[in-house]
Amino acid sequence: MELSGVTLQKLRIFQVVFEKGSFNKSAAMLHMSQAAVSQHIRSLEAALNVQLLLRSAKGVRPTEAGELLYKRANEILQLVQQTGLELSSLNTDNPKQLMIGATPGAGAYILPVWLAKYQQRYPQIKMRSTTQMTRETTQAVLAGKVDFGVTLGAIDDLGDQQLAQHVLWEVEYVAIVPPNHPWQARASVTADDIRQAPFIARQQGSRSRRWLAGLFGNLNICAELDSPFATKQAVLNAVGVSILPSYIVQRELERGELIAVTVERVKLTRPLLLLWRRDRAFSAAQTAFWQMVVEDHRDLDL
Repeated sequence: MELSGVTLQKLRIFQVVFEKGSFNKSAAMLHMSQAAVSQHIRSLEAALNVQLLLRSAKGVRPTEAGELLYKRANEILQLVQQTGLELSSLNTDNPKQLMIGATPGAGAYILPVWLAKYQQRYPQIKMRSTTQMTRETTQAVLAGKVDFGVTLGAIDDLGDQQLAQHVLWEVEYVAIVPPNHPWQARASVTADDIRQAPFIARQQGSRSRRWLAGLFGNLNICAELDSPFATKQAVLNAVGVSILPSYIVQRELERGELIAVTVERVKLTRPLLLLWRRDRAFSAAQTAFWQMVVEDHRDLDL
């Protein structure tokens, strides 16, 4: 069989379409037009002389041949990426490290998971991180001090033509109270309940606090703390109530050490963003990190 039409780019596009089950979602992920994605898949099918995907109004699903190619494409693309990293590590001018900047919550709860996964895959690359507030993290990205930034919440006011961003996923926030709190038996609370309760907030100037102020207005703040971990500990010790990302309090909720309370008619989600400089080409180490967190994040259990 002649395989001259099978390129790494086509295999990568097929891999994404297979996982997303949709040309439209795949186009958004790949920053391509839907027509271009579809054309690449048709070209790949023609080169292999086999149908890989079954199209329908509900999306696409793989054929038996598609299932096999997906397995082989994963192996091929992983091998190519690993080879690129190994070759780049032979270059003495290559710093052989990846620097990530993150805001406190992401730095404490998300980056350690990514660090373990990345170094398991690429042990020759050292991954380092630094934790700062959102504005300082974006500035570090723009100054080239970090390869990527990870922040929570929109940063439109910090926009710069050189700053690129990708929404990794929407992070769910939850209102939390300690056991035996008067709210624990309630099906839900109102925004007024949140405003009136003793509330543990982040420090003034933090974007988390500004976000909550935009949702609820003036809060009855009983304590100001400079990290989500400290905020969680204060709720555990019955200082007051608070609102935190679900991944920060997941274990405590499962163990019954904290209680999650539904807030009526308030959408408690913020985007988790990956930031980088638009005008700089990715190194092999950066490309590997991008693929891991953007395309494989379903495997990154928090």
